[in-house]
Amino acid sequence: DRAEKAGVESDMLEYIRARLLEREGNTEEAEKIYLELDKHIDEGVSDIEELNDFYGDIAQLYISEQDENGNRTKLEEAREYVKKGRKVAPKYKRLLWIQSDVDEFSDNPADDTYKEMMEIFPDDFTVYYEYGEYLRRTDRVNEARKMYEKTLWLNPEHKVANNRLMNIYQQRYNNLENREDYDKAVEYATRQLELVDDEYYRVERLLLYLDGYEVDKAEEDALRSIEIKPDNVYSHNGLGLCLLRRGDYRGAIRAFEKAIEVMQDDVTSAPFTNMVKCYEALREYDKAIETMNRCLERFNENLNYKYVMARLYTKKGDYQNAAKKYIELRDHYIGQYKNTKNKW
Repeated sequence: DRAEKAGVESDMLEYIRARLLEREGNTEEAEKIYLELDKHIDEGVSDIEELNDFYGDIAQLYISEQDENGNRTKLEEAREYVKKGRKVAPKYKRLLWIQSDVDEFSDNPADDTYKEMMEIFPDDFTVYYEYGEYLRRTDRVNEARKMYEKTLWLNPEHKVANNRLMNIYQQRYNNLENREDYDKAVEYATRQLELVDDEYYRVERLLLYLDGYEVDKAEEDALRSIEIKPDNVYSHNGLGLCLLRRGDYRGAIRAFEKAIEVMQDDVTSAPFTNMVKCYEALREYDKAIETMNRCLERFNENLNYKYVMARLYTKKGDYQNAAKKYIELRDHYIGQYKNTKNKW
């Protein structure tokens, strides 16, 4: 403002003003200034020196433009300014990141952009990690695994890459029951705790141990998780799962009740549904139904809850209420069939 009052004219000052306007949310006015400055650059009459950042800023502005439905509306404009920027600085990392976003948001493969970055920045673990994330988002899990492994090779303390690998091997074990996959998952889960020993990673490993039928180890993690953070709902729920696996249904019920007691903001219905399993195993169907109703008071009813209630009423011998639930399920599927366009 002081420069403007003093009559100082400078594209660099206008560039700064455009960035401030964009930061304030006035993207329309910022765009007008950017485009005027772009003309000056093309005409060779601008004092802006860092053209790579200038083109990156315009491209970022356009890539952020969305309509009321969240659709990005100016991806081609963003792509054009990435191209202009890369003519000035072909290896500028920021422009390559924006280019990868434009590719992905345009539903075009971004692989070539990531591979180019790996060639230019072979020792940058972030490039391999982000390529792994892209591959994971596009359901190419085995390729993603290799990128996460490369990330850890370059940066052994990368927590998220380590966690991603644990999840990949755990899923593979759940699908194929290959013990080697389980051992790899445990290896990464243990490494994760060496990096950050917190309650959430303890819960992740205890669930993994339960998948591998190592209940003693799972219970150790549950107790340690509670020790770290006594009011964590997932820690108490995890302890309950360990006791449920042992057949200690009363102990499991106490753990699930504690999970419900410490839970805030209704983050999960798991303690309720797990407690229902305990009462069902004990054949205490009235308490199971009561617990399910407590769950329904806090969480919206879904099809699975209807199935559970129908099953509980049937086991109790309350066939009238069981029939009502099964009729609700039947009506749901009839309505779903009527709304489909398939001609079976």
